[in-house]
Amino acid sequence: MKPQTRTALAVVAGVFIALFTIIGYWQYWQTTVLDIDITAPVIDQEQTTHEFLAYSAILTVRCVVTEANEMGQVTARLIDNSAVPPVRELQLTLQTHTGSQYIYQGTFPNFTPQMNVAYSTIYTVVDGRGNSAAFATTITMVDLDGYVTLNGQQIDPNDIVKLKTLNLDIKVYVTSSHSIVDSVYATIKQSGSTTSQTISFDYKTQYWQGNYTVPSDGTWILEVIVKDKAGTKNRLASFTIALSSNQQNMMLLVVAFVLILALVIGYAVKAKKTEKTKK
Repeated sequence: MKPQTRTALAVVAGVFIALFTIIGYWQYWQTTVLDIDITAPVIDQEQTTHEFLAYSAILTVRCVVTEANEMGQVTARLIDNSAVPPVRELQLTLQTHTGSQYIYQGTFPNFTPQMNVAYSTIYTVVDGRGNSAAFATTITMVDLDGYVTLNGQQIDPNDIVKLKTLNLDIKVYVTSSHSIVDSVYATIKQSGSTTSQTISFDYKTQYWQGNYTVPSDGTWILEVIVKDKAGTKNRLASFTIALSSNQQNMMLLVVAFVLILALVIGYAVKAKKTEKTKK
């Protein structure tokens, strides 16, 4: 083999070796970069249970997390100074996962919270790579009280209301713990039915208001729900509406009028024919 040929082959071999070395390092660098995740998960503090809640005999908490990769676990630690030991720890369960949002929830077992007691609470979130985040807050159970008016009349829970109109004007007044209310809505369904309609409410200066036109007469069941800022739904009132509008009576009157008019016209036509026959 000529020296020139050996030199050319050596150059070509060197180029190939250099290319393979560069490609190998490039793939290794890419793999290494993709495999590294040092970003901590983010706790959505606004949607996570914190501060004030409407009183309940049980404490259910929710933690909302944003995480681009896989999640590990979420725990909630609550300090109850009346218990021994004072620290209660709960591992939350994944409820929903949409895109990068994870929603965890759990109920503290064997725990009855006291009214107006601020319980120190710490949420700890760990993703699949061991990165963590924490949110320290307090949870206080407060009394949520109020009343409902229907077409201007105050309604007590479990009342049976008799109306002669299909149009409902519902107002909800929250008389305590007003600041914890996030929204108000109502559900209505006909007695014996399994499906219900939702009535949305708008916030006014001193109350929430919703309007609804009932499709027909009959017995309807209305429930008013107040949702606090932690997402807990509290039933403020539930009552029955017995509707007997004037629509049916009006229809009967119209039918009766039409029948009478037909009889009068028929009698007049018959009398006229009889008169012509006599002539």
